[in-house]
Amino acid sequence: MISALQVRQLPFEAPTAKLQSEWNTRAAMFQKFEAYLSAMNASAILEIGCGNGWYSGRLSESITKHEYCGLDVNLTELKLAAKAFTSQNIKWLLADVFNEEMNALRFNLIFLPASIQYFPDLSELIRRLNQLLVEQGEIHIIDSPLYDLQAVKAAKERSSAYYKQMQSDSLIEHYHHHSTDTLSKHYATMLFDPHSLKSKSLRKLGIAQPHFAWYRIQGRQSKNS
Repeated sequence: MISALQVRQLPFEAPTAKLQSEWNTRAAMFQKFEAYLSAMNASAILEIGCGNGWYSGRLSESITKHEYCGLDVNLTELKLAAKAFTSQNIKWLLADVFNEEMNALRFNLIFLPASIQYFPDLSELIRRLNQLLVEQGEIHIIDSPLYDLQAVKAAKERSSAYYKQMQSDSLIEHYHHHSTDTLSKHYATMLFDPHSLKSKSLRKLGIAQPHFAWYRIQGRQSKNS
């Protein structure tokens, strides 16, 4: 496990030099999202799957007008988050987002950085998050792999092969592959396209760009509702 000091240095300084390139792409997405939040009025913001807390922790220090809540089911990670970040405008919550104890809470914005793959049913998750939003609230999906419907099967096979190679077969059942088709049912808007001409051009110039698309869902919208 990395130290609290190393957590505070994320995403701009990776725990090891070998990981720096990957973290450069995470930093690129962080800066885009940070700019988005900077333009918002004071809000209550929930991070789903906050882990060691670097994302919300950094935001709580750079954009102090918002109130942040980092949620995770891993107590060890949350203890590290609480040690690394102690701002007055952030709290850490050990809970499952589907727990009844969450029902009394409301947020202006909920974001999921690299966490949707740990939920088996993306539509069910979005419906649940909608229940926790104020009117006109938003859900943001960032740093998360999403596939064309036809590509999901191949992606599952690649992940299975990877976990078997790592001798971590038991993890396969906890990693889920979601399609962009699911997001279209909830009227998701793409705010960043990693395959755009601009993104490709910047990469050629050596400027790190996020690997994955950034999607926003305006609360309480669904083609099935």
